[in-house]
Amino acid sequence: MSGPREAMREAASLLERGHTVLLFPEGTRTSTGEMTAFRPAVAWLALKHGIDILPVYIEGTYRSMPRGSLAPRNRNLGVRIGEVIPAAVLQAAADAAGLRLSAACQKTTVVVQRAVEALRDRRTFNLTRALDEVVAGATTPKHGALVAVNGLHATGESAKALREIFADLEKRFQKDSVKDPATFYFSLGDGKEAKWTVFISKDGCRIVNDKVEGKADCVFKTDVKMFTKIMKEHYIPEVSEFMNGTVKTNDPELLTTFLSAFNL
Repeated sequence: MSGPREAMREAASLLERGHTVLLFPEGTRTSTGEMTAFRPAVAWLALKHGIDILPVYIEGTYRSMPRGSLAPRNRNLGVRIGEVIPAAVLQAAADAAGLRLSAACQKTTVVVQRAVEALRDRRTFNLTRALDEVVAGATTPKHGALVAVNGLHATGESAKALREIFADLEKRFQKDSVKDPATFYFSLGDGKEAKWTVFISKDGCRIVNDKVEGKADCVFKTDVKMFTKIMKEHYIPEVSEFMNGTVKTNDPELLTTFLSAFNL
């Protein structure tokens, strides 16, 4: 495979031809052996193609072949297989909650991870309960809560996090790296607190906490959590995250220019 895009295309093609696809949803081996958050590709493939998911937990892989090793060190592995998670059940839960594909992928991926974690911990997994807690619960706010289906409403801590990120960007700006002036609009949830416009040129940068008049050269849409991950952890979104709508932009190349201008 030449990259994530080709891998997703090949996986989709195999599924459409009736084959079974083995997917490692974390995307990579961790440095500690601890399970990390699953990528939404597993749910996207299931929901997009109506394919059921079979949760599997492989025990001993970190001991056998930790990250950085070139060959297995130990053959003592174990495999635990759970019950099938029907794609139709995941889709029905997402539809009942009023979730679009991008949000449905994010929520149902959490459900899939819970199923694998239950295998790891030798616990019973209840699909209905997990769907109620993760998917249906996402649209049932408790008293005083604020819920947004397609992204995080930037209030409280999330609004503060965004202000800190954009304040830091002003300090990181490198005007010598800018060739042509450009305008970037970031939509990171609901409300004015989540709307930011950034102007860059050889003379400097200007950042406004609002959507200004006029068409931006580059529009970038995601939620606060993903944006924070990109800005603070230098995370590069995967192709699957663009495909399922977790991250949206009209000009990926210009977005790369932005990252370079702020040394990200």
